Amino acid sequence: MTDFVTFARRGIYLGYKTEKMSLPQVPWTIDVLYFMKLTEQQQFYTLGLHCSPTYISNLAMIAHIVAVDVLCMKPYDEREAHKIIAQAIIEMYPLAARCLLKPHYIRTLKIAETIRYSQEILQSTDEAVLENACTCSLCYTNN
Repeated sequence: MTDFVTFARRGIYLGYKTEKMSLPQVPWTIDVLYFMKLTEQQQFYTLGLHCSPTYISNLAMIAHIVAVDVLCMKPYDEREAHKIIAQAIIEMYPLAARCLLKPHYIRTLKIAETIRYSQEILQSTDEAVLENACTCSLCYTNN
């Protein structure tokens, strides 16, 4: 099993621009599987290929990191593959984007089945609850 934390400890994170973008910059798990030719489904892959070099380079980095774990899985389990990819994405998530008010971050935390936050917080739609639980610099300074 790949030690995703090693990358974060060495200061290696996914590329991220803080200005508002029309496309996501952090990859969706389904797009990583599509890139690896393990599914025909995709979310933003084709659009990202033409409009977002950051999305595609981040996607390729995640695919590279999880390749052995996902491709050598016996028997192949798509749900487990999503979980492995999500765990890598969470560890590599740009520090500036680790905010519970960002729907993609919450979605990826759920897929990864992380224990960083309680299920009650991850299932919440109350912005105040999410902001109070969030540890990102913006939410932390607002509390």
